[in-house]
Amino acid sequence: MNTWIFSFIVVMNLIAAKVILFNEEFLVFLAFSTFIYITWEKLKTDAKNYFEKKRFNKQQIFVALLNSSCKQTEAQLKFNRKMNQLNITFFNLKNHYLNLNNDFFFKSMERHKTTNNINIRNKIKFFIKLEKGNGRMIFPILVKKSNKITHTNLFFKKKTSIIQFQTLNRVSLHECIKAV
Repeated sequence: MNTWIFSFIVVMNLIAAKVILFNEEFLVFLAFSTFIYITWEKLKTDAKNYFEKKRFNKQQIFVALLNSSCKQTEAQLKFNRKMNQLNITFFNLKNHYLNLNNDFFFKSMERHKTTNNINIRNKIKFFIKLEKGNGRMIFPILVKKSNKITHTNLFFKKKTSIIQFQTLNRVSLHECIKAV
């Protein structure tokens, strides 16, 4: 209230000294200033409370958004860690699978080599036995057949006088000589 009295005295002195003209415009200015001052004094606490509530609400919203963002970030970090662990697990699984395949492949190749070697040895032994056993039997048969062929050729060579048979005989003799 002291400011009111002081302001009123200052304004009256300025009017008396004719520094400020006392006319309609000054009266409108004075009425408006008084209205603003009185309104401010009466509504100052209400405005302060209103803006304080707004600030508090904005602060609560900001804190809630910050907490939500922190929770989302933590969830994303947990998810990223799980994905990283899953990636490591898949990598280990791939390595294990490759090692298993390599072991299986090499062991199957070793088994295949040994079984093939055994099979080849057995077949060679079988053919050797077959050769020894059947060679004694087949060789005399082949000698008999070759003797018959030779005797037949000699027969046609000596006994036939037909020119066509002699030509065939010579061709067959030539082939026999080439084969031997």
